Amino acid sequence: MTSLAIAAPTQLSVDAALSIAADGGNAVDATLGALLVDLVVNPGVVSPGAGAFITVEPVEGDAVTIDGYCAMPGLGRDRNRPISTRVASMEYGGGITTVVGHGSVAVPGVYAAVESTWERFGSLPWQRLFDGAIGVAADGYPVPDASSYYFQYSHLDAYGWQDESYRALHDEHGAVRSVIKHAHLSETLQRIAELGADDFYRGETARRIVDEMEAGNGLITERDLAEYQALDRIPIHVQVGDWAIATNPAPAVGGAAMAAMVRIAESLNAWESVEQMAEIQAAVLGYRQLMPAIDLEAEVAEFLDRSATGLHALTGSPSTIQLSAVGGDGLAVSVTASGGYGSGLIVPGTGMWMNNCLGEVELSPRGLFSVEPGSRLLSNMAPTVAKGPSGEVLAIGSPGASRITTAIMQVLGKLTALNETLSRA
Repeated sequence: MTSLAIAAPTQLSVDAALSIAADGGNAVDATLGALLVDLVVNPGVVSPGAGAFITVEPVEGDAVTIDGYCAMPGLGRDRNRPISTRVASMEYGGGITTVVGHGSVAVPGVYAAVESTWERFGSLPWQRLFDGAIGVAADGYPVPDASSYYFQYSHLDAYGWQDESYRALHDEHGAVRSVIKHAHLSETLQRIAELGADDFYRGETARRIVDEMEAGNGLITERDLAEYQALDRIPIHVQVGDWAIATNPAPAVGGAAMAAMVRIAESLNAWESVEQMAEIQAAVLGYRQLMPAIDLEAEVAEFLDRSATGLHALTGSPSTIQLSAVGGDGLAVSVTASGGYGSGLIVPGTGMWMNNCLGEVELSPRGLFSVEPGSRLLSNMAPTVAKGPSGEVLAIGSPGASRITTAIMQVLGKLTALNETLSRA
């Protein structure tokens, strides 16, 4: 059995990870298996049609971030064709407005990212990773608290417009089910387990997605799926004391924002001052004008250069899950995945709820459909790994939309600069 420490959203996913570790799987195998379970059992918070970033600290070699986030669809699509969307206004979180429907669905990247990560760092057979997810999809699962709370506000506006989605979520009396069992989902996952991620992007599952998008005036095309690839990215590196931290790089902005906060706090030795920490966080988040930038990588580079000079240089969604794991051999992996607020669409014949990453208004300052097809969408996610001076290895991240960066920054500071224990930090 592999020695493993893991933090994941549900007991079902932790159980899947421990089962994989008991079979000799390493930290990457265990985390990916847990992720596949969590994509199933956290409806509304994430979905099987999601995107993800995976940052790995290998036993030997440099850290890498695998970018499997959602991409802008529309490759080869007639731009004069109508796009079907609907606005969902909910009291969730003090009141939000999001866009759902076929036209809100971006190209999911999670299966490409899982496969790319497994090919390089996994040790067990590909099919073994899916056992837990196939099981919970076939047997059904209790709705977690976070999903249940979100559905109090979203079950009709976001998840009630499509008959198949409505029936999956509601019982015969119109109440949200306490246990959900998806028709066809276990078969879809079994097919991906047998055929690889290629099925999702070029096989039977891809065909079903494209057919539904064409019928419902969505944006995803056959080209979008066939040409999608998970991308290797060099993480942003930050030094805090004797700790070397690696986090999610551009075009995502979460890692850059977190790294900027850490750099400023380190340069000002501000870790013990609540007032200074709050000021740093407000300044970084307020400065983040890179969000609407055309060239995100250039803007992120300038942003980090400014942060290195201090605070003065910057002044002027239930929608994520996080999994972190470290193996006894020092292999560490941090995964953050998101499906936005959910499109409310189940692709018929697959059992897969799809994302609404195009409908997250707060992440689309230039307009919901302003990104070129094939481009990655904006994200706050920041899966992070770190190495300590005595060989310690850390995997960390956070859900929480705009709170992701501030949460990670505070824990890292307490652990690395103030030498607090991880649990206390």
